[in-house]
Amino acid sequence: VTKEPLNPAVFLSQVDNNPGHGLAWYSDNTWGIVDPDNINGRYFYYVVEWDVDGQAAKPKAAPEGAKLELLSLIDLKQDVLQGQWNSEAPGFVTWKENENAVLRLPVEPGNEYALTSTFKTRNGNFSFVLPFESNGLEVFLSGGRLELCLKPLNDPSNPKGTLPGPVYDGEPHEIQIEVNRPSQTDVELKVTLDGKQAFQWKGSREQLKQISGRYNNQPCLLIGTFLPRNDLYAKLLSAELTTIAGAAKPIR
Repeated sequence: VTKEPLNPAVFLSQVDNNPGHGLAWYSDNTWGIVDPDNINGRYFYYVVEWDVDGQAAKPKAAPEGAKLELLSLIDLKQDVLQGQWNSEAPGFVTWKENENAVLRLPVEPGNEYALTSTFKTRNGNFSFVLPFESNGLEVFLSGGRLELCLKPLNDPSNPKGTLPGPVYDGEPHEIQIEVNRPSQTDVELKVTLDGKQAFQWKGSREQLKQISGRYNNQPCLLIGTFLPRNDLYAKLLSAELTTIAGAAKPIR
């Protein structure tokens, strides 16, 4: 039960003084009714719920301090933005070679938040893309290094960090990316990998407006990966968002 208001209205009643306890509904100034299911003098009723205009009720925004599990929100028909992703319990997998594979986590994360995700890859790279100022800020992981793509990938001026260990060993790794805004103009980014601090960056909103990466104009979180051979894979095993300030909003 969504507890959202339904239109048309549906309830158990009788219509126009006619006896009975049928299922009645009212839509477009017209009554409809079906007789009750009467077996040996006992009535059986079924609660029926439907969406309006073909659109299911949208998940509600997650308030400050809430945790939002993200993988259940993914619809592969809508959220595969590039390449190929497939369902593989407990998450999603891609194995197509020489192709960027981009998967949307369909939520606008709010102003301050922590994204926690478990992933594994065999000789591939992983990117976590954060929406800032109508741009996508890519946190790029490859081998034992991290690159913050304020400019195109591999630009020598991009901030870089060294990871506690390699991430392309085929083992599960947990990353947490925390976004804070200590003032109206400043932004802080903290990255931990497998419980160890890996990277910290502080910059300004003006810098983020100038991002010239490859994932712009996306209001949602994105996952990206690239595999150089066809015998490799990348798997997204979990993703959870914890709101710190502002509400996280699923896009559908």
